[in-house]
This record gives sequence, C-alpha cells and structure tokens, in this order.
Amino acid sequence: MVWTTTPDTSRPVADALAVLAWTLLSTFAMSGLTRRRPAARPVSVTVKPEIHIPTVPTAPADQQPHNG
Repeated sequence: MVWTTTPDTSRPVADALAVLAWTLLSTFAMSGLTRRRPAARPVSVTVKPEIHIPTVPTAPADQQPHNG
C-alpha cells in the first residue's frame, strides 16, 4: 500500500525501507530460537520395545465333528 501511493521517483526508497524493516523485525523475531536454556538435569528415558497382544478367551470347541 505504501509502494502504490508513493511517487514514481520515491518507490525504490520505499522498497528499501520495507526490506530493511522486514529484515530487522525478522532478525529480532528469529534471534530467540537459538537462545534456549538448557534443562536443569537430563531426562532419563527407558525404552522397552514390547508388543502387547490381548488374547480373547474362546468357547471350547466341540469334541465331536459335525455330521451333515
């Protein structure tokens, strides 16, 4: 919006100011990403790779075969 309302001779200056503002604000916003506090003590994680398959009790099968 600023670029379209400025005169033709001042548009490069408006572009430069917009890029400069974008760069400064982005640098300020992104600077906190690398400044994380380390944890007070490392967390110990115990991994036990197990597969649990629940069994469903089934009805006892007939002892004699079915005759058709």
